[in-house]
Amino acid sequence: MNNKKKLELVNRITEKILKKGADECSVTYIESMENNIEFRKKKIETLKRSVSKGINISIYKNNRFSSHSTSSLNEEDLEKFIDRGIEMTSYLNIDKFRSLPDPKYYKNRKKKDLKIYDNNINAISTKDKIKTLKMIDEAILKSGENIISSTVGFSDSHTETILLNSNGFLGTKISTSFSLGAEVTIKDDKGKLIEDYFYAGTRELQNLPDWGMIAHKSIKNTLRKRGQSKIKSGEYETVVENRVVGTLLNTLISPLGGQLIYLKKSYLENMKGKKIGSEELNIIDDPFIMGGLGSRLFDSEGLTSLPRKIVDKGVLNGFYINSYYGKKLKMESTSGSYSNLVIPKGKKTLNEIISEITKGILITGFIGGNFNSTTGDFSFGITGILIENGKYKNAVNEMNITGNSLDLWKNFCEAATDTFEFSRIRTPSLRFSNIQFSGS
Repeated sequence: MNNKKKLELVNRITEKILKKGADECSVTYIESMENNIEFRKKKIETLKRSVSKGINISIYKNNRFSSHSTSSLNEEDLEKFIDRGIEMTSYLNIDKFRSLPDPKYYKNRKKKDLKIYDNNINAISTKDKIKTLKMIDEAILKSGENIISSTVGFSDSHTETILLNSNGFLGTKISTSFSLGAEVTIKDDKGKLIEDYFYAGTRELQNLPDWGMIAHKSIKNTLRKRGQSKIKSGEYETVVENRVVGTLLNTLISPLGGQLIYLKKSYLENMKGKKIGSEELNIIDDPFIMGGLGSRLFDSEGLTSLPRKIVDKGVLNGFYINSYYGKKLKMESTSGSYSNLVIPKGKKTLNEIISEITKGILITGFIGGNFNSTTGDFSFGITGILIENGKYKNAVNEMNITGNSLDLWKNFCEAATDTFEFSRIRTPSLRFSNIQFSGS
């Protein structure tokens, strides 16, 4: 189906929904193709290709709302699908806040190429993908580091979305994504199995790290866990490695959502304009990063994307409010989700920061735990490396960090220069003072 026919289909469905009694509606056409290959123990373990097409509809009728999805694009099936949707909506409770976004939020959409689509999506053959995975696998297994196994994976996807809101929004988004990485398992001197990984995701194939880097980093990340042990409980200066910062950042970002604020389950509910972190803390939501995994011109509701300073020098500037909770809270809608979250890089390299620490811990991973969005309290299991007198000493595990998110981010000291660019969360490694660790 070409683009013209897809647009005609979305328009036709919209017209039918309105003719059948809806006050407003939103129609989304989604088409995706994904390829996944996994290589393990010198053999292909997974070779999968999936293709899907579907329609999602949201119906607004007499202040009632319902949403439905189907994978059938047959005209007769779509007719029945719409009829059932209209009928089901009439049984739902009245909610005066249920309506499409105010069209003012559709305005001033940028017209720019964000480089989120790679025309070379079909240029690399399955044979070449397998060849790359074999090279990574062989490099890992031949490293001479008591490797038990490795799992190497490559995936690519193509996604097209057309969103039409009956009150004046039409937007199309076409994107690609690529992922390459490896998980490595080794046996340490005590016979204990240890594993770690390195994965990278990009919008363009050419921006993926080369296979040698994937092999090297996945081995390095695993080997540094050898000799893991608990250490004495206490407060330690802490550095959180760039690729795992997202776990801690979530303690700030998730409570900014409109639903939690409305339900009085956010400890940040009344903190707008107030300090929630140290003077050094800046968090930016930037939808216009070229090739960013979260880059977009509009969100899932059609709201125009704009760069935002979520936290500026430790002060909270705003929330993530979709159109529904914007009406309920009498707040301006921003978006119900983030695009690319950025913490600007600092002036020192990670090694320079480590060299300044007398006694501390580098956190390299999080294992389970919990976070209370109402109070801000958290407890996370960690793996890491003990630092003494500016040098790495030994691997650490079976320990927890505990505390409150406000205290944590007020103890934020500085960011390193090593921004992790293979995720929607684009942060460097972060340095904190006085985090409480529970161990032996």
